[in-house]
Amino acid sequence: MKAYHAGWVIYYCELLGVAAFAVAGTLMAGRKSLDWFGVITISLVTALGGGALRDVLMAHYPIEWVSNENGFLVGVGASLGTMIWARTLKTFNERVLLVADAFGLAVFTVTGTDMALQQNLPPSIAVIMGVATAVAGGVMRDVLCNEIPLVFRREVYASISILGAVAYITLLDLQISLEVASAIAIAFVFVSRIAAIRWKWMLPRFHVVD
Repeated sequence: MKAYHAGWVIYYCELLGVAAFAVAGTLMAGRKSLDWFGVITISLVTALGGGALRDVLMAHYPIEWVSNENGFLVGVGASLGTMIWARTLKTFNERVLLVADAFGLAVFTVTGTDMALQQNLPPSIAVIMGVATAVAGGVMRDVLCNEIPLVFRREVYASISILGAVAYITLLDLQISLEVASAIAIAFVFVSRIAAIRWKWMLPRFHVVD
């Protein structure tokens, strides 16, 4: 295994992911007609929940958003901006929610995987951390909004995150630069998720007959 070093790329990718998931969380909360406090709470749970779970699992304290307020501020700002934008349009666009969620999934897959590699965790565990970072916030959001989480539906979702994390680690092992590997892996997850939405890629359903 080569040495992994996170740089400005991963840091700013993390902030982009926070913003994207905050947008998705805000739109989901808006569908449920929550008040402004509820909307911001759901947006922050969506944006920061996955990273918080990752840090707890890796015993990385203090948790990232607690020690660095930038993620929290970006999440609040993105949520407020989305509320203003959505209020101006006065319509809900499901596509915007799905695109924002797809981008957050892509970015957090890479940043979560990279942070695990920084802690010298095995590649297989790094993949798990990447997926946890990417999907946990959305699961919390959907549960709080009384929805079946996207990751538990038939849609191809978490499996794309797994493939993206594996691709990222593979690219780094091939001596591809952090910047290029991040861009490729993020693009792969994002495009794959959008394709899954567009062409309705589904996983097989498990059903037990009574």
